[in-house]
Amino acid sequence: MPFSERKRTERGVQLALFADDTTVFRSCSVGHIIPRLQRAIDEVTQWFQFWRIEIDPEKSAAIYFDYSMKKRTRVVPVNISTLRMLNAPTPWQHNYKYLGITLDERLHFRDHFQRVRQLAKFYMSRLGSMVGRKSRMSLRNKRTIYTMDIRLVMKYSCPVTLDTLPRLH
Repeated sequence: MPFSERKRTERGVQLALFADDTTVFRSCSVGHIIPRLQRAIDEVTQWFQFWRIEIDPEKSAAIYFDYSMKKRTRVVPVNISTLRMLNAPTPWQHNYKYLGITLDERLHFRDHFQRVRQLAKFYMSRLGSMVGRKSRMSLRNKRTIYTMDIRLVMKYSCPVTLDTLPRLH
């Protein structure tokens, strides 16, 4: 039976699809999760091949979320096998960018906030001469540029505290 006719993949494994991004996930101990995720990855891969959808295993990554307070140096616990897609290993990551959000292994979002702030500062530095104090541009046009470029980056990516927002005078 093709994958599209099934309600879900391997028992207990969830599938999230958005445009050309696919995520396979499961919540349980890491020892039990690997075989089930691997079977789900194999099913999804077969479905993609059936529908002639090309996938790039090099763009795939695995992340293990751990809420314990212990600090880890390894990405996953010892003796955990590597997940594979089309016979290519899927590397374990400490963080991964998915749908514009940088997810880290503890879901703290610090890396995400830092990336968004840097992106907003980048836009501000590029547009600074146009929207800065010494610019002769009207306040209305400055606000339009700010709203369409800088604020859009931050609004799309995450809520940012007011003290990190650039000020327009």
